[in-house]
Amino acid sequence: MYSVLRASAARAASSSGAHVCAKRAVNNVSRRDVGHGSSFAARTTARRYAATAVAASRRHPSSSTSSSSSTVYLDDAEDSRRSSSSPRASSSYPPPPKYFSRTKADSAPIVEHLQELFPGLEFPPELAVQMLTHASAKEAWAASNTRLSYVGRRVISTYLLLFLHHATTRLSSSSSSHILSPSSSQFDFDAINYRATYTALIGEHVGRAWNLQRSMLWTPPVSLAYSSSPLSTEERIGGSSKAPGLYKVQGTTVEAIMGGLYHQFGGLVTQRAFHTRFLPHILCPGESSGLHDAFHGAAREMMERMGGPDCSFSSSNGAKNSKLLVDGASIKEVEAQL
Repeated sequence: MYSVLRASAARAASSSGAHVCAKRAVNNVSRRDVGHGSSFAARTTARRYAATAVAASRRHPSSSTSSSSSTVYLDDAEDSRRSSSSPRASSSYPPPPKYFSRTKADSAPIVEHLQELFPGLEFPPELAVQMLTHASAKEAWAASNTRLSYVGRRVISTYLLLFLHHATTRLSSSSSSHILSPSSSQFDFDAINYRATYTALIGEHVGRAWNLQRSMLWTPPVSLAYSSSPLSTEERIGGSSKAPGLYKVQGTTVEAIMGGLYHQFGGLVTQRAFHTRFLPHILCPGESSGLHDAFHGAAREMMERMGGPDCSFSSSNGAKNSKLLVDGASIKEVEAQL
């Protein structure tokens, strides 16, 4: 069968005056292509080589007996014709645009904003930019706050659960009548933690109080990015957090800031920031979201014991409260209770 294929391919090529090229082309057919039921593939391959030789002899009749290096395959010739007829190959077609240089954020206003929120702390510029750079920002190629927000969520949940636990144990035995004393068996701490610390709520209350939209880096939705309105992003969305996700982005940034504080300055500084800068803003009296109303009095008392809403985070002020934990007890006392 192999000899029949070779003969038929040679005859087809010799009829057009390209016997030599056809013979060399057909000789390239492997014997394994014609054995074991591969007759169709072998016939197709032989015809292709024969047609290739015929096409080559028609284009170059004077070199039909030249070496096999002058053989032009149909696929290559077709590709060359396509590339020559393509508008991209013409000289009048403009070259592709060059890549734009990557945008790098200016750290000066970001560091200034963070130092206004937490006076007395010195933020490294790289960390400050990372804390306020959302993953959607064009500057996120360098670093984003995704990992810091992951750490910050755990830090916030930890401090809140510690506060709830010690508030119930201490206030239940307190003689103060002006503070509601909840029982630890009366509340589901996991549910309270979730309702008080989900990301959109944090962005709506804490992020707005921190004025994060002034300096955080993110990419707003298309409808807002191309709007010609002179109003701010929050004013244009009418206070709705669900449409463009502004509050979700602000909440992620708040979590990243708390994670950055814990990473850079440790647990004691982050604890004071939680009780003086974070927790007072999630007190939502009469609402199902936010911290439960039963713990509002304890939260305000803790804020004052930590230095108040305008406390400084300088080293001298931090040394004064170095043994404080969520309810004013020392670390050893808390470990003994746990």
